[in-house]
Amino acid sequence: MMDLVAPVGRRMSSTLWSIVLHPQEELESSKTSEFDESIMFHVEEMMHIPVAVAKWRRIDQRHAHDPLFTVTAAQLKKAMEIAGQATGVINIGPPHPYRLRRGGASCTRLRPQ
Repeated sequence: MMDLVAPVGRRMSSTLWSIVLHPQEELESSKTSEFDESIMFHVEEMMHIPVAVAKWRRIDQRHAHDPLFTVTAAQLKKAMEIAGQATGVINIGPPHPYRLRRGGASCTRLRPQ
């Protein structure tokens, strides 16, 4: 899997998992024309997440170009809408994946100020 990158070596600077968004090899940039943007899992409370995802998705048994997740943004949005209706959360506004982008970081107080 080229988007979830396992740690390499034993030095502190290279022992952290990361996610690479819009890898240059795929020739598809972000909406701001960026390639190879990285998300580092450097906060202790979140270091378990990529390890769990790697085990769950069995990344050691997959082809390097297989996507980490196979659900589209539209499918995720629809699932959030269904869950929102079932739980009543929809009453505070329509669920949308974009709301997780900032709200999740703010909620955990781990977002840089």
